[in-house]
Amino acid sequence: MMTDLIAIAVTLFGALLLGHAGWGKFSAPDSYTSAVTAYLGRPVGVGFVYAIATLEGLIALLLLIPITREFGAAMAALLMLGYAIAIGRQVAAGRRDLRCGCGGPASETRMGPELVMRNLMVALLFSGVVVAPTRPADLGTIIAGAAFAALLTILYHAADLLIANRQRMQGLY
Repeated sequence: MMTDLIAIAVTLFGALLLGHAGWGKFSAPDSYTSAVTAYLGRPVGVGFVYAIATLEGLIALLLLIPITREFGAAMAALLMLGYAIAIGRQVAAGRRDLRCGCGGPASETRMGPELVMRNLMVALLFSGVVVAPTRPADLGTIIAGAAFAALLTILYHAADLLIANRQRMQGLY
């Protein structure tokens, strides 16, 4: 039962996280083209940003469908790992002035090792869903999982604010 609760919580958290990320890119693609260009080190167009947004939205949907939950979690883990690698490359190159785009187009959070760690931790959460055996859950487990997902979402955004405030205090922007 505890495994089911955690799997539900992580998949709902992931659906919220990736759904929000995809929606942000769909609603303000021009804000992301410069960030994605910087991440990849070569120019990209709005179509590429739409492709990323579509992938994030598709993964969010896969997480919500019980029969595709594990596949969606594996894709989410790979995506977060890819983001961690892309951010890590920029940090290693000394590019800490770049906005990460993690909290939406208005986010002030810059590249840094703490973002790499956060993304790796989230990828680890998704990986746990892939390997954890789950069964159909009862209503109480689903409600508790949704509450835990809300807590995970709040913690994620609190961590983003802490990272941004720390960077601001260090004069990174």
